[in-house]
Amino acid sequence: VVFTIWDIGGLPSTNATAKVNLQQICDPPRVYVNQTSLTYTATPYNETSDVPVKIVNTANWTIEDDDDTQLANGTIQIVTHFQRNHDMLTMTKWNSRIIHHYYPSTGILSFSGLANISEYMDLIANVTFSNKYEGIGLNRRILSFVFYDPCNKSNDVANAWIDIEPLNDPPVLNLTTPSVTYTFTRNEDRPRLAFASKATII
Repeated sequence: VVFTIWDIGGLPSTNATAKVNLQQICDPPRVYVNQTSLTYTATPYNETSDVPVKIVNTANWTIEDDDDTQLANGTIQIVTHFQRNHDMLTMTKWNSRIIHHYYPSTGILSFSGLANISEYMDLIANVTFSNKYEGIGLNRRILSFVFYDPCNKSNDVANAWIDIEPLNDPPVLNLTTPSVTYTFTRNEDRPRLAFASKATII
């Protein structure tokens, strides 16, 4: 910036300069999650009917940033009632620009790589939760979302949650006597037939 002043007679001063440094203000990204509870139906490891549940409802969540169109990295973590090595976050889609890795000992799914916000959202919308451990329990899992823009600014922590519902298995009847032979004689009294000396219902 150049400064010049004039005296009362109209003579100008020599020019003086000053430097103004401009610094870009970097706003952090914002993650909004507004969903009804998602439910995962627990399935024992020896059954094949397990259906993983997506961790977000795509119609009720978004990531926004006023001055950036890209994200640099981030994490999703199971922060309550986490079961080490049993609670699993699994990717069902990939992006060559975003590296992801799940750590089953900590419940953290990490992302890294400069990519558009829409690409990150597309990946996150395809993350699923599952747990095939017999002792999964019925405690709600709460997940935290933290993502960083290229300025290394992060959003305030956003949360989603997954309720656990037990699988309604049919009862199983076990008989200790697998087969019985019954002999019928016309002129004799019909004996009673015992199907099993012991039975258990599971």
